[in-house]
Amino acid sequence: MTSGNLQRVASQAWELFSMFRSGRIDGSRFAQNLNLLRDNVSKISAADLNIDTKNLPNYAPWAAPSGYMDICEDSFMTMGVFTLRKTGMNIPLHDHPGMHGILKVVYGQVRIRSYSYVERIGQPGGQTPPAVPQFAGLASQPSAESLTPTRLASDSVHNSESGAILLTPEIGNIHAIEAVDGPAAFLDVLSPPYDPPERDCQYYHELPVNGDAAANQKDQITWLLRIPQPKEFHCELEDYPGPDIQLGST
Repeated sequence: MTSGNLQRVASQAWELFSMFRSGRIDGSRFAQNLNLLRDNVSKISAADLNIDTKNLPNYAPWAAPSGYMDICEDSFMTMGVFTLRKTGMNIPLHDHPGMHGILKVVYGQVRIRSYSYVERIGQPGGQTPPAVPQFAGLASQPSAESLTPTRLASDSVHNSESGAILLTPEIGNIHAIEAVDGPAAFLDVLSPPYDPPERDCQYYHELPVNGDAAANQKDQITWLLRIPQPKEFHCELEDYPGPDIQLGST
């Protein structure tokens, strides 16, 4: 087990995110260092986490589609490992309000479908949100306040050989993750951590647009409806078998 790799990544992440959250680094330097952090997270393996991949299907309790191993957390960042116990198990479409995140698959394969916010993309100050279309197959049309216009950022399959995936408060912030061809596990680094109710996780459902309206949709806008946490999804805590990780300045 190469515990030093994980501690170096955690220390690098903590230094960067603590500087950013306290205003001690400008946007350009932050973006450069965030890419460097992503490169180093890309090097993390299951061995660094001491995860026995042969027993991975047994990590998550059978009642839960997903498990979570807590590695470390403070007010600036959190780091942990999510597991999906078999093909088709998924973490449904959800957001990361005001957060940066880096995700690295360490075992198996996952399909990640991510969306970016339309009104926050482009020129400073954002764009005027598009007009709400008519949606197909609904008994009544949802309120504008419950809708989020997005564009598909990516839809691809990743494995342990793939590089780490970056999300920002604007780009790729809403995503769904599904196990492909067996169980899977991925490292998750987020800053700042979720902190309900101010910074809570919202779940979404993709809405189909009526045929005529779909033909007039510009830039392939995808409308997402905010929904309660799906009843079929829950995540149970699992024991983390890896090295102790310390956060903070030394």
